[in-house]
Amino acid sequence: MYLTEVDTLRYPSHTNWVCSNIDPNHKRYISPISYKIKPNCVPFKYLIKIIKQIKGSKILLIEDNYMHVTFTSKIFKIVEDIEFLYDDDFKLIYISAISKKNKYIKSTRKRIEYIREKFLLEL
Repeated sequence: MYLTEVDTLRYPSHTNWVCSNIDPNHKRYISPISYKIKPNCVPFKYLIKIIKQIKGSKILLIEDNYMHVTFTSKIFKIVEDIEFLYDDDFKLIYISAISKKNKYIKSTRKRIEYIREKFLLEL
């Protein structure tokens, strides 16, 4: 259930989501994670390791090249849904995220950037 450009029709007035699998000029666009890998490296395993280290994270589904994760904030219990779609051909991990509260999408973006930074340091 990956958020794509077609799905943006479901959220036309909402400001609580970001996605890397849409037009880069769209205001809800966030860059995918781009990487170069070492021989015999499995990038998705590194991503799973990083997510498991983040407090409040819960991996709901891992299936082939897809992962669905929730993060729950400690104080306000705000839930963020983040999906990762791994594309080995292009060396990209696409991201879609939605925050259950509109004003918390900035923290969702920060979380994604934190994951990106940690991921790139791991490789």
